[in-house]
Amino acid sequence: MMALLLGGHLPAEPEAAPERHPGAEALWEDFAKNYTSLSLEPLPAADLDLKAREALLSALGTRYRSWKPDKAATLPGLANAVSKADPALSPFELVEKALVVLLPSIDRYGRYEASSELAQMKEASRQSGGKIGMNIEIDEGGHLRCFPEPDGPADQAGVNHGAELLEVDGQSVERKPLAAVNLAFISPAPTVAVKVRQPQGKEDKLTITRTTQVFPAVTSKKGPAGLTVRIRHFDAGAAASLKTILTENKPVNRLVLDLRGNHGGLYNEAMLCASLFFPEKTVLGHLKDREGDHVSLDGNGVFAEPQSIQILMDRGSASGSELLAACLRENMADKVKIYGDRSYGKSHVLERQPIYGGGAMTVTTALMTTASGQSWDKTGLKPDVLQQSNEKTAR
Repeated sequence: MMALLLGGHLPAEPEAAPERHPGAEALWEDFAKNYTSLSLEPLPAADLDLKAREALLSALGTRYRSWKPDKAATLPGLANAVSKADPALSPFELVEKALVVLLPSIDRYGRYEASSELAQMKEASRQSGGKIGMNIEIDEGGHLRCFPEPDGPADQAGVNHGAELLEVDGQSVERKPLAAVNLAFISPAPTVAVKVRQPQGKEDKLTITRTTQVFPAVTSKKGPAGLTVRIRHFDAGAAASLKTILTENKPVNRLVLDLRGNHGGLYNEAMLCASLFFPEKTVLGHLKDREGDHVSLDGNGVFAEPQSIQILMDRGSASGSELLAACLRENMADKVKIYGDRSYGKSHVLERQPIYGGGAMTVTTALMTTASGQSWDKTGLKPDVLQQSNEKTAR
């Protein structure tokens, strides 16, 4: 079964380049084939090629200001023309330059990772002093946004969800490609210094201490108020972990689901978590892709029946966490309340695909809604009890 992402990347490694100097034509053909077969709303072939040529000229900048997309009929053709004018640039490299600019312009969460960048990341990771526990995304305004993992190094250092990244180790990241920014975070040094603009506007200089510690996706704590379960992300096995926790703590009368900072994961795992609370065959939600509207049904039967469920969310709660929260609240309105801040607002399902030559592409393949068709895309989920906090939420 294909694993669908709710904000993140598949762990698959791109294939190695099949030859030392891969062809621009083969790269473009493989990209176009995969984009057309995977994308939720693919552009027609002619429009895709035109936008790709426009993207290449945009990437090349002022030196090629006088050039027009129709200088060549295809992207590889234009890349060959540029390469003849500047032999230092290979057609393959030029096509990759175009794809880096193209994908975000035609897909809100689209991304192309160049082969050279992935090779650098792989090599640098071998010498890494540990992870910082933070995802970086580019928003629609071109700003680099930080999304720390709950309880991870960046979170502990004080980076708030949605903070704008300004500097890494004293170097500005303005207009830097996402791959270059990610690479800047990999180092054998035990710490990394960052400058961020927090969501409330304050600029902070912070020091993040790298760690090799692995934080479990699902953890729990039992207290006088009931059982609190924190789901940090929906990786493979998250639902099984939740089921085990609920089994070991039966009966669970009052449940707190802490989804703060949960930025997504695997669609199937989020749905399996939801299915632990409903009768078999209950409609949990809809997944809309190019083939139509797919209904997600409970396949487990009721496993846990808390008298009340409190869900904790913040601006860092996205995709899978929004799906789970929306599903529980809609189907158990008398038992479920959401506390905290409005969530991030991301209902896109993504897939990452290795591409000829060693690069990789990420595209939107589907959209999620609740059983009634409710979408939280861009708007986020409004909490029942608003508990906004401009500072780092106490863990």
